[in-house]
Amino acid sequence: MNLWWENNGNDMDSHMYFYDRSGSEIGHLYYSDKQVCGCSLDRDDTKGGTGEWLTVDFDSIPSNVYKIDVSIYGYRGSATATMYLRQENTITDGMGNVTTEVKEPVRLSTYVGNHETVSFGYFIRSGDSWDFHGYDGSIVPGSGVIEG
Repeated sequence: MNLWWENNGNDMDSHMYFYDRSGSEIGHLYYSDKQVCGCSLDRDDTKGGTGEWLTVDFDSIPSNVYKIDVSIYGYRGSATATMYLRQENTITDGMGNVTTEVKEPVRLSTYVGNHETVSFGYFIRSGDSWDFHGYDGSIVPGSGVIEG
């Protein structure tokens, strides 16, 4: 997943909040805690242009996690930020040929003010997969997002 904004010298910070079914927070991934519940913040962009890169390994998320909120905070400055969710699947055909299929089922943009937190949306566990609910009311079912 990439949370991106233009190269404008502003520092935006990605946050992922992990909740159980009762709504209690059980984890918070951000620049000071980069490995939480099987997910990681792999790149912390402090100026824009490349964005923050996060790995969401749905197979490694503990079974008590029910909801994951994806947010961005305008630490220094403001910008329009975009969330890109990429899914890569490696496919091997009957002849042993390997190809990689890339999907981008989620692309949402929103304005983030200085010292403002904005949620792009959240993932909800749905059986063996995760549905994504965007801030704009869109819903991408687990089969369209990623199966865990």
